[in-house]
Amino acid sequence: MKNPIRNIAIGVKLPIAIACSVAITVIALTIVSVTAARGIIANSVEEKLESIAMMQADRVNDLFGSIERDIRLQSATPLIAQALVAFTDGFESLGEEAYETLTRVYIHENENPT
Repeated sequence: MKNPIRNIAIGVKLPIAIACSVAITVIALTIVSVTAARGIIANSVEEKLESIAMMQADRVNDLFGSIERDIRLQSATPLIAQALVAFTDGFESLGEEAYETLTRVYIHENENPT
């Protein structure tokens, strides 16, 4: 059986071989470039997400710090101390079922539901 490739002139075989090797090289470089770009993009996205998470954590810490300062400032006020004592006395006057009583009155039997 004759090999049909042997009948093709070298002037045709050589450009086809060069074109095939160029195509293989381009495909290989494309695969490598896409893989590298994917890794770079993934790292960039991860860094951005970490940055956003850190900013959110800072905001939460600032909020808690602000709340703590407010509580400390309010706790130094005599009127707040009196109100806390009155609240505690009122709660204790309801007895051992204070939680159940308040839940029933303010949640289940509330005339002005939310």
